[in-house]
Amino acid sequence: MAFCNSCGAEMQPTIPMCPGCGSISGLIGGISPSAVPGTPPPTAVRTRGPNTKARVLAVVCITVSSVFAANMPLRLAADLVPLPFFQQLSRDDPGDLRVDVFLTFMVVVCLFSSVRWHMKLSGRTHQVDSQAWAAIFFWYSLLGIVYGLIIILPGFFGRGAFGAPRIGEGVVAIFTLVGFPSGIWREQLRAAEKTIQASARADAV
Repeated sequence: MAFCNSCGAEMQPTIPMCPGCGSISGLIGGISPSAVPGTPPPTAVRTRGPNTKARVLAVVCITVSSVFAANMPLRLAADLVPLPFFQQLSRDDPGDLRVDVFLTFMVVVCLFSSVRWHMKLSGRTHQVDSQAWAAIFFWYSLLGIVYGLIIILPGFFGRGAFGAPRIGEGVVAIFTLVGFPSGIWREQLRAAEKTIQASARADAV
């Protein structure tokens, strides 16, 4: 039960106008706005989650592109620097280098598009292109470091299948210089993404 702030008459809280003095809720001298039930705040509409099949397809595309991407440096090295542990890949044909460069470009495009697609399906919205590049540089730098260690390790036990520890050390150094700033860049973008999402949730409340 509520009372009019103007004349003190007893009234129902659902009635905006006082039957005694005619005071209207919300105006000076009217009943307290808390006495009249207001419109409930809008609730956030729950949208359906991303398509599971699309996310699975994106992961498959990333995996396939990664397999080809891991092989492309060896192909380019076989065309440019014929080291003993690089397999010769039809070097008799002078057009092989152009073909391998084109294939490398296509693999990078497919890999970037797949990673970007997966991030969008996961709900990423802040600088998705930059997040995709940062993730690619970071994770593939880790793979490059592992590959360099594989080249180095046989040198501790004699000449192994690779037998080029100096080259392995160079590979580890290069990918470390690329991976460390890429990891920092990736974390900064992810932190900005979380901040934006938290702000959007706070505004929706």
